[in-house]
Amino acid sequence: MVAPLQRRGPARRGAIGNGRAADIAVNVVLPFYNSLAEREGLEGLADKCAGLYRRFPKLQPNEITTEMEEQLGRHLSRNEADSGSALPGTKVRSLATGAREQQGLLHLHHLITSPSVARR
Repeated sequence: MVAPLQRRGPARRGAIGNGRAADIAVNVVLPFYNSLAEREGLEGLADKCAGLYRRFPKLQPNEITTEMEEQLGRHLSRNEADSGSALPGTKVRSLATGAREQQGLLHLHHLITSPSVARR
């Protein structure tokens, strides 16, 4: 007879945190249901997925989104300084206000660093 598995240590609740759950929702769950909706012709579901994606709050920053915001922020600061619309030394506000904008930063990074784009 095989003994049942026993837990060692305290029971774990919430094996993943809210930040990781949000990452999974934006990168896995919403794209899956959106693809399913498009494939099956479920316009209502596709609209709901798109609406959730548009309104999804900003995710945890990562190395790439932080780097892209810094680079684009420096570029925007330089342009504002050249045009006289920014005060010297002022910090540019965050470029990504939600998950959709963060995904855009990741896409820009991919385009910039992709070997196939660099060869063009």
